[in-house]
Amino acid sequence: MHVLLLQFVISFIFFSSMKMMKSAMIKHLYSEIDRLKQEVYAAREKNGLYIHRDHYLYEEAEKKAMAEKIERMELDSDSKDKQLMELQEFYNSHLLLTAELTEKLERTEVLLIWVVNSSHHLSNLQNFIFLQSRFTKK
Repeated sequence: MHVLLLQFVISFIFFSSMKMMKSAMIKHLYSEIDRLKQEVYAAREKNGLYIHRDHYLYEEAEKKAMAEKIERMELDSDSKDKQLMELQEFYNSHLLLTAELTEKLERTEVLLIWVVNSSHHLSNLQNFIFLQSRFTKK
């Protein structure tokens, strides 16, 4: 007896849920039919291709949002271009400064070598003069 009652309850729940799903599907189809009717009505009233006001407003809102997004992206792109130009100028000025400093370093190295060599020659000359003076005094 309990088994029969359980089967009856299960069958009742199954058919109830099927009926609810069917009911939801029918509601959805009716709303879609109403939307299409509105579009057909709008098209009959006007010459050309027309859509329902709600759809038109939705499309316009999306178009406006897209235009604003494009404008923001263009501003961002302009900002990035300006930043890139500033960085390029900074890089170029540092290349020039590096070249100038490298040239100055090379000249300083040459001058240092000359000074060192000159000091050796001067030292040698002083030694020569010293030795010569010692020999001439004797």
